[in-house]
Amino acid sequence: MKTIKHPVQYDVVVAGGGVGGITAAVAAARSGARTLLVEEDLVLGGALTDYFVAMLCGQPTRGILLEILNRCISRHALQHGVNWFLPSGWLHAIAAICGRETNLEIMTGARLTGVRGDGGHIDAIEVDCESIRREITAKMFIEATGTGWFAELAGCEIMYGRDARSDFGERHAPAQRDNQVQQVTWMYISQKLPGFPPFDMTRLENVRLGVLPQEDYWFHADPAKAVAANDGIYLHWGCRTECADTRDSVAVGRAQQTALQLMERDHALLRENGYTVTLAPKIGLREVRRVKGLHVLSSEEVMNNQFPDDTVAVGKYELDIWGEEVRCHAPWNGYGIPYRSLVPLRVDNLLLAGRIISGSHIAMSSYRVMPIVGNIGQAAGVAAALAVKHRCSPAALAPRSVRDALTAPPQNQILEP
Repeated sequence: MKTIKHPVQYDVVVAGGGVGGITAAVAAARSGARTLLVEEDLVLGGALTDYFVAMLCGQPTRGILLEILNRCISRHALQHGVNWFLPSGWLHAIAAICGRETNLEIMTGARLTGVRGDGGHIDAIEVDCESIRREITAKMFIEATGTGWFAELAGCEIMYGRDARSDFGERHAPAQRDNQVQQVTWMYISQKLPGFPPFDMTRLENVRLGVLPQEDYWFHADPAKAVAANDGIYLHWGCRTECADTRDSVAVGRAQQTALQLMERDHALLRENGYTVTLAPKIGLREVRRVKGLHVLSSEEVMNNQFPDDTVAVGKYELDIWGEEVRCHAPWNGYGIPYRSLVPLRVDNLLLAGRIISGSHIAMSSYRVMPIVGNIGQAAGVAAALAVKHRCSPAALAPRSVRDALTAPPQNQILEP
C-alpha cells in the first residue's frame, strides 16, 4: 500500500465522527484551532446513523449538540413529534452545523490503522483510504472513536470489562475483575404501509426493550393510546444479546448474526401486518475499551452527585448496565465529569472524548449516552485548542482555564446541573 504524507499539519486532529467527535471538532475549530475530523465511515453521526439510536437518551442536551438537535426540530421533525428523528435528518443537521466552521475539515472513509510516535507523544496517525495510506500530523489529538482503539495504538493504559470492587471502591462492583461488558442491541425502524390497520406492538417478543412512537412514550406503557394514535413509524430496540469480545470484529459479527435470529419472529410478525423493517447498518455496542487517565470516575461519585472543582461536563442519567442486575436509579441532581478523566496517562498530546474517558465500568453506563458524550466532546475540543495555543500538554493546563473558555462565547456551555 502506498503511503503519502498529508500536506497539512493541523493544530488538532479528532479521530471518530460520532457525537463526541463532532462536538470536539466543532469546539476546537470555534476556538481558533485548525482542525481535522477523521471518520472511518462515509458519513458522520456514529450511533445516530450507524446504530439508529435516533433519540437522545439522558440529560442534559447542551452546547453544540443542542444546536444540532434544534436544527433537527426545525427542519427534520416527524409528523407527530420531535422525540426522535430519522437518521437522514440527523445527518443533514450535522452537516449543516459542521459546514459553518471555516477552521474545520472533514475526512470520511478513512480508517485509523497506525500511530507514529515515541510511545509518550504522538507525531502522526496513519489512516487507510482504499489503496492509499495517509500520514496525518498534528500538534494535538483527540480520541473519540468510541472503541478506544486509537488510545491503545498510542500506548495508553486500557481498561476492559468489569472492575473489581477494590479497584475504585464501588459497592456494586463484583469481587473480582472479569471481561464482561454490556449487552449489544440491534435497532431498527418499522413503518406501516398503506391499506393495513394499526398493529398492537405488544405482540412483539421484544416490545419491552423499547418501541417508541413519534410521541414521547413507550408503546408498552400505553398500548391503547399507541394503537389509536396510529403513528405509522416506530423506533425499536430490536433485541439484546451478549458479545464475547466487543474489541473483536469477528465476535461482533457473530453477535450480529445471533441478534438477527432473535428478531426473526418479530420481523415476520411486522411484515405479516403490513410493516417494513429497516435495520441499522451496525449492531450497537454500548461498551468497548475505557482509557485510564489522571482520575477514574467511579459510580460512587456519580450516585453521590459530586461536582469536583475541575468539572468540564455535566451528566444526568441513571446507571444503566444492560445485562446486569445493578439497581441504581437516576441521579437527577446530576454530576460533574472532571477534566482529569479526559487526560490519559502516558501520552502527552492526547485528550479523551465520549464513552472511552477514564471511568469505571459502572460509571460509564451512565455517561455513555449521547447528551453527556456531547458535553464531554465539547470540553475536549476546547482543551485541545487551549493546549495548542499555550504550547503545553493537556495535563499542564489549568482546569479553570478550560472551564472559563467553555462557558464564554463562542462555546456558551453550562457547567451547572
